[in-house]
Amino acid sequence: MGQGKIKSRSKAQVLAGETRCIYCSSTPDSLEHMPPVGMFLARDRPSGMEYATCKQCNNGTRSADLVASIFARLRYSPQRGDAMTNEAKGLLRKSRTIAPGVEQELLRDSKHERAWRENNSGVLVDSIKITADGPLVRCYLNVFAAKLSFAMFKEHTRAPLPLDGAAIGMWYLNVGVPKPALAILDRILPESRSLQKGSRSVAPQFEYRFSTDGSSIVSAITRLHEGLFIFSIAASDAQLLSGFPQGPTTAFARPGELVGMLPQRAPQGPTARPILRMRGNGLWVPAQS
Repeated sequence: MGQGKIKSRSKAQVLAGETRCIYCSSTPDSLEHMPPVGMFLARDRPSGMEYATCKQCNNGTRSADLVASIFARLRYSPQRGDAMTNEAKGLLRKSRTIAPGVEQELLRDSKHERAWRENNSGVLVDSIKITADGPLVRCYLNVFAAKLSFAMFKEHTRAPLPLDGAAIGMWYLNVGVPKPALAILDRILPESRSLQKGSRSVAPQFEYRFSTDGSSIVSAITRLHEGLFIFSIAASDAQLLSGFPQGPTTAFARPGELVGMLPQRAPQGPTARPILRMRGNGLWVPAQS
């Protein structure tokens, strides 16, 4: 990754000289970490990628940060007692308060399909696939993908995305971006970055490849642990992104729109069963007798 250790900056240092929130037109009065502290194992986040935001955007979108942190931790091949999987389960329980309805949406019976899957040893295992395509999951991950795109623009142009600009974020779960697409992105996004903890990179938890002209457009492919991949583009002129293909896992956002993209109401009800496996846009759990 080749990125040296970044000395931690105080809130006052980050806010000094900033005239607006990176997500909207408001005056900044809060400190945002992107990726958030909760994205890292045991909340052990290195310094760097800290931005000036307003409290409404920072606090108002923390539910999206939480949901993204859950999906990022859902490993393709979790081990018994795996710390990452255990943290995912703990965050899922926390979502009952911060992002109510997400757990129920993931685990509702209508999205369960019994299937045989092949584990890493090539053995077929009787499992239940849970399709993770509900409106709440899409909404929260769309907001997080847009936030990351805004942050990437600030990181590599040193200025917030202009108010007449726009950002796009496309997210993929677990298996991530198809390999042919990754090969193409590796060619067009030549530079790679992460964060440093002393001499140790946290690339296994967060890393990205990017390209930018340094002033008007930034594109990146970001990996968060093993469960969440995000392709993002932010441009100072929204017209540059007007022809970009849209889809259920694609977020298109302008400055000032993030909080309004979140669910206004979320359903609540009993939970079903714990999440252990995820693949593509689906989750795997062991079949119950």
